[in-house]
Amino acid sequence: MDVDFPRGGESSLTPMEYRDITEQVNKDLFEQKEESKDKSKKKKRKSDVEENVTESKKQKIDNTIRLLNYKRLQVGMCILGAIKEINELELVISLTNGLTGFISITEISEEISKIAEQVANDDADEDELPDLNSMFTIGQLIACAISELSDANNKKKINLSIKPSIVNSSLTAKDISAGMMLNAEVISKEDHGYVMSIGVENVKAFLNNKNIPENVLLNVGQVISCGVVSIDGSFRT
Repeated sequence: MDVDFPRGGESSLTPMEYRDITEQVNKDLFEQKEESKDKSKKKKRKSDVEENVTESKKQKIDNTIRLLNYKRLQVGMCILGAIKEINELELVISLTNGLTGFISITEISEEISKIAEQVANDDADEDELPDLNSMFTIGQLIACAISELSDANNKKKINLSIKPSIVNSSLTAKDISAGMMLNAEVISKEDHGYVMSIGVENVKAFLNNKNIPENVLLNVGQVISCGVVSIDGSFRT
């Protein structure tokens, strides 16, 4: 058998064979490039998915409701509480997450504060102090503002106020709209209802008798939660 060795510089392939090999090489290179692009796209898609998952987790964390505790409380913060004890000189308020707050008789309303101050200065008898049991009931819900946070002798205490001028201090006349619930203090009794104060400058409020349950009498200085029914141009609600 004779073996044909190619001479230097010459190819033993025919032109047709050379063309076939060239086409095959080009085809392989093209397939490799396409495969590389597919891998790159998959990697990018995976990266996008991971980024979306991370963003979703972050958003979920941001939307998590955090339980209220003593460390998160701040003076001026308004919270809703329920009356659990009515004492002679204070109300004991049950707050969320097992917290307890205290409302001194001087932090109920402006009128009651004046009476308490007169009694403290011996300018009035103790009998003139209002009976808090006639103004409030156990279980009554009421909006409160944190007036002081104390931590004396490792005993944490939350002092609260329900004075409309403090609870509604962030409001202006333009902020008030129908449907809002606001703390209001009884200023005086009139023929058709009660003149009320919500502690907002340039705003007068009136509670009509038709909006009060039958056989309910309110005392001057008493604070109740009222709903805004209507507003006129003079800001009388």
